[in-house]
Amino acid sequence: MKLIVTGFGPFGSVIDNPSRIIAKEVVEDLVRQGYDAEFLDWRVSINDVNQYYENLQKGDYFMLHLGLYQGITKIHME
Repeated sequence: MKLIVTGFGPFGSVIDNPSRIIAKEVVEDLVRQGYDAEFLDWRVSINDVNQYYENLQKGDYFMLHLGLYQGITKIHME
């Protein structure tokens, strides 16, 4: 099974989106440990996300999407 972790680029006044930084570092660490993992760096665009899913080949994937909500004061899972 392949693990795909996504993060997003700039969003609103946040230039260096922490979701991108965390996702990238997690995947780099997993790959170093021998796991089949991939990092995706998305623009904040529903069209880009939809296009990715439309073109995703069949297979066994576990996807973890990380994002940013500027108004929240703690980690929040949706």
